[in-house]
Amino acid sequence: MTCQYGQIKAVTDQNVLIRTDRSDVTIEKSNLIRVRLGFGGRSVPPNNRNLVLATVYSGRSSWSDLIEFMPFQSESQSGFIVRMSVTTTGGKLHRGSLGRVTDSGISLTDAFAKEISIPKTEVSRIDYIRDKPLSDREEFHWDELAMLRIFDPVLYPRLFHLGDKMPVRLYNSDVPEDNSPVQCGK
Repeated sequence: MTCQYGQIKAVTDQNVLIRTDRSDVTIEKSNLIRVRLGFGGRSVPPNNRNLVLATVYSGRSSWSDLIEFMPFQSESQSGFIVRMSVTTTGGKLHRGSLGRVTDSGISLTDAFAKEISIPKTEVSRIDYIRDKPLSDREEFHWDELAMLRIFDPVLYPRLFHLGDKMPVRLYNSDVPEDNSPVQCGK
């Protein structure tokens, strides 16, 4: 339960290397609970509910992490949609925008505006579908280039949403469920 704040220097199948203010720190994947992007490598105030949107990796299966989306989702954010994919225990894949998450299930709205409700007992896996993070340099170019983004071969896919999404597994019924709050130890 320790937290490291800094810049990700390298990622492998076995570990993550982080450059902190003091030194480089290697965290083994088996010890990694969560990676969140943003905040300039600094800690953020507790109970910041936008943290869930910054998650790029979760090393646990947590239904409470899914419920964290609800306060943000229920606010009518203009044009913002939380995308999820849900695989049922029967192997069926459902994709859509998040409608609601309760202790007993999840509902999505598919591309045809049809609401799909899935009881928790029938859920095998749930992934949050988010934009792939840009590097610091790409992020700078994204902010500065404006209409000229179309001429940058690295930014072009993001501009037209071509292969710029990634799944973040938040719940897996094959793994013991861990709904404990993630807090940094001293």
